[in-house]
Amino acid sequence: TYSFEYWILPVVTMGLQTSASIMRMTRSSMLEVIRQDYIRTARAKGMNNKSVMLRHVLRNSMIPVVTYLGQDLGALMSGAMISETIFNVHGIGYLTYQSILKGEGNLVVSIVTLLMTIFMGVLLFSGRTAPQELVALYASSYGAVMTYYFTRQKEASNGDGK
Repeated sequence: TYSFEYWILPVVTMGLQTSASIMRMTRSSMLEVIRQDYIRTARAKGMNNKSVMLRHVLRNSMIPVVTYLGQDLGALMSGAMISETIFNVHGIGYLTYQSILKGEGNLVVSIVTLLMTIFMGVLLFSGRTAPQELVALYASSYGAVMTYYFTRQKEASNGDGK
């Protein structure tokens, strides 16, 4: 259990690049949505500016942002392993890094399978990725992990590993 001070630097490290991209994308998407006809219609009906911005502009401009967040989750997961190791935070990234160093293939396969399942679920619910693409993504990543695992097992049985 870490107190709040221990989480400041890892969270800032992980979120700074993503937040800048999200802010830029949200701004450009909102500027695009503001020019739509239904926004002018809502203002012509007498809705106040705050209501138009929240109900119509922000809601419709968040569609590409949520899609980007779903796709950026993979980068955040891989970055978690690096930042957790640097800041000595014992999370799933640190566990993955330690299991790779120790050659615990079963744990590496299990963690990657879990993370890929979460990543695919987020991509599926973001709505921009076809299920066929997800199956191909899962198969290729799982195949890479299994190849790593069996290579390590073969090296260990020959006495070359670890």
